Amino acid sequence: MTILYPAPAAVKPARKARRFAAGLVASRPTYLVDHTADDEAWLVEDNARRAAEDRQIDRRYAESYATDCVSLGLIPSDAAEFIGATSIVGHMA
Repeated sequence: MTILYPAPAAVKPARKARRFAAGLVASRPTYLVDHTADDEAWLVEDNARRAAEDRQIDRRYAESYATDCVSLGLIPSDAAEFIGATSIVGHMA
């Protein structure tokens, strides 16, 4: 038995090598544009705001951890270290 099928079509060669998505963006990339003094001032303010948020999150975490320890019948680790350091048998290792 013979199976007949059409011959594959010849593939056209590329006209010329092009970069992917070349010419889609008409302006300069933003990483090449120089930043201004206003940009630097905004960055300083934004970093200060983010640092304040991080400190607030850290404080909330510490409070939550201490509450969890107390609810489990444990004492927070900083209190345990203080008790261990100031007791007769305790020492800071």
